[in-house]
This record gives sequence, structure tokens and C-alpha cells, in this order.
Amino acid sequence: QRYAPWVNRVFLLTCRPQIPSWLNSAHPSLTVVHHDEVLDADLLPTFNSFAITSHLHRIPGLSPRFIYLEDDMLFLAPVTLDDFVSPEGLLWVFEGKHVAPRSDQIAKPETASGWNLALAQSNQLLDQRYGVLSRRQVNHVPILVDKAMWAQTLANFPDTLESTVRSRFRTPGNFAPEYLYLRSMLAEGKARLASPQQTG
Repeated sequence: QRYAPWVNRVFLLTCRPQIPSWLNSAHPSLTVVHHDEVLDADLLPTFNSFAITSHLHRIPGLSPRFIYLEDDMLFLAPVTLDDFVSPEGLLWVFEGKHVAPRSDQIAKPETASGWNLALAQSNQLLDQRYGVLSRRQVNHVPILVDKAMWAQTLANFPDTLESTVRSRFRTPGNFAPEYLYLRSMLAEGKARLASPQQTG
């Protein structure tokens, strides 16, 4: 309301019955959605954010394009749609400083973080589909998601998608949906890298 008043609706995806006590869930612009409304019953309960995020496009009533914020993100200054979309209508991608790990660079997979293992798995999938490339990590920021393109990105890797959504916790072999999506959009010419000045 304060920094992005142009957003029409807010969907809060949470695990039933977890709703913040302070939240006005009756607000007309807010819809609370529970995991069991978008994930199949045999996948629940899940504590794997990769599995949960893989179902974002299934939220009922979601617009064709939406902005995805994780639970540790806030807008602290005014934002506009231009912060997410280039003048040509392409998605802005904000790169991080560090190169994303690859499987052959992880010396001890048994002690590596679930996030790094997922980035390595995602890079392996991207290499197979788009060619071998050194890729930087993407910044941990809100992103604009095209629902149809998001769904197609996941469908391009059916075996890993199945493995990911069936993992109750982050597991080796899972992919990172947001990283896979952003990198796929760049590879397909549907996104542009933001400049260092834009990235800040």
C-alpha cells in the first residue's frame, strides 16, 4: 500500500493454519492461500521451499503476470513496474556478484547447502538445454513472474520437477525454480540483464 499502490491484489501463500495474528485477512485486496489449495495432498506436508515455489502458478485467481516476494523481502522505497520490466516488455534480471556453483565445483556435496546444490542442479539442466555457460547467481529480490512462462520453464524439466516437488525437505537433485526461470528467460531472449547501476 505504501510503496507499490499500483498492485491490485496480494496473495499470501502459507501452510494451514499458519496466519499471522496481526493480519487483517478480511481485507478486500488480500487473499490467503494455503498449501493444500495448490499442492496435491500426497505432497503434503512439505518443508521444501523449492517444492512450494514450483506451484506458484497454480494459485487460484492469480493474474497472468505477478510479482513474487519471499517471506524475507520488503519494499522499503517506492517501486514501479519499470523496476521489473524493460521498455521492450522484457523481464529485468538482477545478477549477483558470485558465480553460481556447478556440480563439479562442489567438493563435498554431503556438506553443501541445499541452495548451492539446487543451483548446481539448475546449471546442469540449463547447460543441457541451452549450452554450457558460466552463470552468476541472481540477486535475492522480488521478481516479476509470467505465469505461463514459469509453468513452461518447469515443464521443460519434468524429471527434476517431479523429484523436487516430492522432496519433503531440500534434497540433492532438486532445482531452484526462481533461478531456473530467470536464467531460462535470459537464454530465450525474454529477459534482459539489468545494469550495475540498476542493480545498485
